[in-house]
Order: sequence, then structure tokens, then C-alpha cells
Amino acid sequence: MPEGVPSTPAPAEEVLDLALDKNEYNFAHAPEVLEAVRDAFPHALSRYAKTSLETFAQALSEGTGIPRDLLKLTHGGEDALLKTLLLLRPRFARVVMPELSWHSYRDMAAPLGYALEETEVAETREGYVTNLAALDDALATGEPALVILGLPNNPTGHGIAPGDLEHIVAKHPRHRFVLDGVYNALKNPYVDFVARFPNTLYVGSFSKFYGLPGMRIGFLAGTETKAIMFSLGLSPAGMRACTAALGAHEHYEKNRAAALELAASLVASSTEDVRFFPTVASFVLMKPALRFTEEDYARAEAVSKVRPRSLTLRGRKYLRWTLGDARAGEAIRGYVAALTNRS
Repeated sequence: MPEGVPSTPAPAEEVLDLALDKNEYNFAHAPEVLEAVRDAFPHALSRYAKTSLETFAQALSEGTGIPRDLLKLTHGGEDALLKTLLLLRPRFARVVMPELSWHSYRDMAAPLGYALEETEVAETREGYVTNLAALDDALATGEPALVILGLPNNPTGHGIAPGDLEHIVAKHPRHRFVLDGVYNALKNPYVDFVARFPNTLYVGSFSKFYGLPGMRIGFLAGTETKAIMFSLGLSPAGMRACTAALGAHEHYEKNRAAALELAASLVASSTEDVRFFPTVASFVLMKPALRFTEEDYARAEAVSKVRPRSLTLRGRKYLRWTLGDARAGEAIRGYVAALTNRS
């Protein structure tokens, strides 16, 4: 069986089509993670996670380097973000974020009455770059704001240098910076911001780097999280699997390295017809030429039997691909070949 293919057969409709439109996991899991999930059932179906919460939180603290008293567990990254927006809404009425950020930031903030402001993201030869001068200018005036930053950003895959971000955070203490690191490794240069800067909160998740989106376990870190209580609803099986993933960190580091190697090879293969952008995330953004029609895209999908995510950015079509093992790489290249071969 090829590496990365689940041992349990997928439903019939998924056997022919490789879905790379969702940011799910396309690598083989570490054996100890699979064993942890198997051994957790059926006992975990009938019990609250009371005895597991503190043990898991301590393991998470050690795995991230975030002090235990700054951590709160949540039901995935989205739950952490929504709780942050709700928690800080009485004190902040403005959200500032780079353009081309994850659409759900807007979807969550707008119904809560936040005024939304976006700053420039530039497309350069080296990829996308957040205009930090524009962000700095936006924060220099106006009411205190929540500043939401994807590290890395979804869907562009670009990041912000830790030193540059530190300068902005330190310069603007009246604002609150929400650092969304769900696509990053759990231990990275941004997680220690919450211990050094009281105006920062950090959002993390086991869904992306460790490939456990079905477990719905994330966390929120910062000094302003006291209103968020531990939840009895967190799955004992999920925490068992996530703890095993922390212990198998090298396995997931190798998978991420393989994903970024695939991304680099796609970037190097860029042509006038399709441009792949450099990424530090588990996905890569592709900019097709304007000449392609919807019929071309439909034909490429039918021939290659793979599905990308279609996005409209600045009024034109882009495709975003979830990265994975060799099978995913072959599928992406097959799609590109089918798209660009019109004969």
C-alpha cells in the first residue's frame, strides 16, 4: 500500500477523486497515534474528559513552550478565534487584518459588530508579502483594535518575519494582536510572544500540522483568557491521540518537510500558464493564466481525478492545493498537465 493511503478503504466516491480542496491530512499518521485512537474506544464514548484535561494541558505546555497558566483548550482553532472575538468585544470595536486573509475572520467579526479594516498584501516575484508599513500606519491612529494575523496566512501561505512582527507588537501596546498559528508547528518563533507581550493572544490547533482535524482540539494562549473555562466536552480519545502526536513529533516534522519540498518543486515548475507561490504552510496557491475557461478546469479535474480549491482573489481565479505525499504531488502535476494541454 502506498505511504499515506489510509488502511481503511475510503467511501467509493472518494476512491477515484483525490480531494485537495480541503486543508486535511494527506500523509500517513504515526503508528502510535493510530494505536492511541484505537485503544481509546469504546470507553471514551461514555466518559467526560475530566481526568485527561490537566495531563493533556501540561503535555501541550511542554510541547509548545507556552506557560501552563496561559493555556486554555478549545474545540479547534475556529472555536478559539470566536471565543477571542467574543471575549474582547466589550473593549474593542475594530478589527484590522491584512487583505487576502482567511474569509472566516470577516464572517465571525462582522455579525459581532466589529468595524473591519484591511491593509495591503503585495504580490512580488518572491511571493506574497504583508505590507508592514501599511499595517503600522493603520495602527498609528484610530480606536484600539484587534489585529488578526495568520502565521502563515491562509490562502497565500506567506508569513511575517518574527523580528518584524515583534517590532510592530511592541510599538502598539494599546492594540491586541491575535496570532493565528494553526498552520504552523506547535513550537515556533511566535508562541513565546504571549509570555513576553501582554497585548498578544495565540491560537493553535492539532488539525493542520498534526493532521487531526476530526479531533477538534485547539488552544488559546494569552493573559486575557481567564473567562474561558476548560470544557468537559473535549474528547478523551482526541486528547489521547494529540498526546501521542506530541510524542511522535519527529514523524510529523518529516511529513511537513516533505510537503514543503513538494511546494518548492511546484514553485520551480511555474510557467506563464500557471504560477505557484512560495509557501510555509501545508498548502500552495496557484495562479492560472487568464486564458483558461471553466470548461478547461472541468476537463482537467475529470482527467486528473483531483479537486483543488477554487478562490477568487482581487477579481480573478486562483487555485489552492493541499500538500501531501507523493500521491498528492502526482495528482497536482497531472491536473496542471491536463489543464495546460488543450490539444
